[in-house]
Amino acid sequence: MEKEILIELYYFDGCPAYKKTFDNLLAATRELHGKIHFSLKRIDSYEEAELLGFQGSPSIKVNGQDLEGLAEGATYACRLYSDNGTRTPTPSKELLLRMLRKSIES
Repeated sequence: MEKEILIELYYFDGCPAYKKTFDNLLAATRELHGKIHFSLKRIDSYEEAELLGFQGSPSIKVNGQDLEGLAEGATYACRLYSDNGTRTPTPSKELLLRMLRKSIES
């Protein structure tokens, strides 16, 4: 039986990085095994961000868990990822693939 994987991308419209992140996420998931479901979730206010524990845009959750393991607090701002020592608002396909594999295997 294939493993079911739910990948959620949380974003807000004022952060341009989510579109390229989504493209990179789709490319990364083509290399994964399992039945993958996607969900895009737009965050419209700081209050909603607090309610959902939003960690910034774009944020990715795999089966309900933040891809980087962040779980405390909330922010309504653009998020940065660390990719080979560089901070970037748009995680690369390679970084996403490594993080997705680690998240799915744990």
